[in-house]
Amino acid sequence: NDIETIKSLANYNGQITAVTKSDKIIFFDTSDIFIWSEAKQKQYEASVEYAKKSGYKTWGLVSLGSLTSKADTKMSALAFKIN
Repeated sequence: NDIETIKSLANYNGQITAVTKSDKIIFFDTSDIFIWSEAKQKQYEASVEYAKKSGYKTWGLVSLGSLTSKADTKMSALAFKIN
């Protein structure tokens, strides 16, 4: 993985986000275990729309815990780069 320099931090719908100097938006999830659910689906679909409307071409997820295999598959389908 490449190391990115953070340009700014923000809060989007209660979720920490960072914008890098290369203009990628990164969403942070602080769950111990990232389990896919209807609520997560709505949250991250909205995050993708926000990223697109804001002009970002790339978005990612930094999870402080581990993702279930279903969550990993669903996030990849939403074009999240997962770290």
